[in-house]
Amino acid sequence: MKRFYKVLVLGLLFGITLNNLRAQTFSSEKEQYFKDVSGYLNNISKQKGKDFLKQFGVIWLEGNLSNKQRAQVYTTSNAIVTKKLKPFPDLTNYLKAVMIQESLSKSSEEFEQWHKTVTEVLKGRNKRKIQTYLKTSKELFESNTIYSSSSTVWRVSENKYHFTFDKEPIIVFDEMNLKCYAKKDST
Repeated sequence: MKRFYKVLVLGLLFGITLNNLRAQTFSSEKEQYFKDVSGYLNNISKQKGKDFLKQFGVIWLEGNLSNKQRAQVYTTSNAIVTKKLKPFPDLTNYLKAVMIQESLSKSSEEFEQWHKTVTEVLKGRNKRKIQTYLKTSKELFESNTIYSSSSTVWRVSENKYHFTFDKEPIIVFDEMNLKCYAKKDST
């Protein structure tokens, strides 16, 4: 009888966990989208969600994203969830990249170029490649970092680049100085 209750409790916990991980779809209306994303992220981690949403809310609700850019964000967010990528860091890396581009006042053409590569990457099956590209995009926009590991960080000095896609995403640097930081030492 005790075994039955253990199995029942484990089954209920497993069912609740699966229910929390079920496919989420986000609204294509600005305020409702923010509420949907808030609920989705807070359901996973209230603290991480709260910290992220404080920044995202300002950019999303008060920023200057065009309707076309917002439509791309709705579609891409839903694709990230459909691919069963992680809310933290995958969805948040994508949204942070959008936020940084908006706060840096990148042109709509630059946003389009980058977003086309994101859309193409999301068509692929390899989750690791998708996750890596979302992280790389966020780090490039955030700190001009093109690669980072626990021991090294590669950064470019200028943010003069553009995006293209030819079977893989390509970042073309118009001009750059490349620096490697290894264990906090740069060369």
